[in-house]
Amino acid sequence: MRRFYDMVSVEPTKIFMLGPSVSRVAIHVSIAASSWNIVQVSFSTRSSELENRNLYPFFFRTIPSDAMLNKARLQLLQHFGWSRVAIIYEEVDGNLFYSSMDDLRLKMVDDGIDIVTFERLSTDELDARIIMGHFFQMSARKVFCETLKGKVRNKDLGVGAPYTVAVLGGAGMRREAWRRGEETMREEH
Repeated sequence: MRRFYDMVSVEPTKIFMLGPSVSRVAIHVSIAASSWNIVQVSFSTRSSELENRNLYPFFFRTIPSDAMLNKARLQLLQHFGWSRVAIIYEEVDGNLFYSSMDDLRLKMVDDGIDIVTFERLSTDELDARIIMGHFFQMSARKVFCETLKGKVRNKDLGVGAPYTVAVLGGAGMRREAWRRGEETMREEH
């Protein structure tokens, strides 16, 4: 942003800029550029957030946004007859991927596609040492196995840290289920 301010504060008056090429930077620069009525054209930013004309009135791009690809994604599902889908997106810089995936989710619902899960992957380590759960025995064993590996649902728990897993009211739980060795659990999952 410092370079942008340095650029606009000297002659000649700027009316157009090319870039930035990264969505998360383009979002911030576009807000600032609109204060000077500078037209901004990007050749590689795909964030759906930049489609909001109220926030980014002078922003244009030469490639489609991620949300514009959702029609093709739906046609792919229809072509192969897939009707159950899990949507997973990475949580980066606010709505960078969320906007297009939420748009896809809404289109899938309208198309009658069953969304099994709509999950975000966080890039932050959670460092959780106590895990509370409520599930059947087989699912509990899978959680234990993933915990032994240091990961639960793609979230880094801090490899090597001691864990306490509390299963609350698990239906069908048998006492002897927890006496199985670590090797047996790894082999099964």
